[in-house]
Amino acid sequence: MSDIPGYLTVNEAAERRGVRRQSVLSLIDRKRLKAYRVGKQWLIREEDLEAFVPLPAGRPPKTRLRKPQKSTAKK
Repeated sequence: MSDIPGYLTVNEAAERRGVRRQSVLSLIDRKRLKAYRVGKQWLIREEDLEAFVPLPAGRPPKTRLRKPQKSTAKK
């Protein structure tokens, strides 16, 4: 654990989430996971790690364009 209570290192965060270290660094780089740079290492608040919600994996579903509905009113 990091020396600062309530904060985790990248390795600790990766272990808790069950992902690789590089995945955590990528999330930090893309600003999807809040982290603080202290010297040469990144620290992540435990609350921020617990609040993180990953995006669903895979390609998003296609959205279908709706055809304009025909008016039922008579002219």
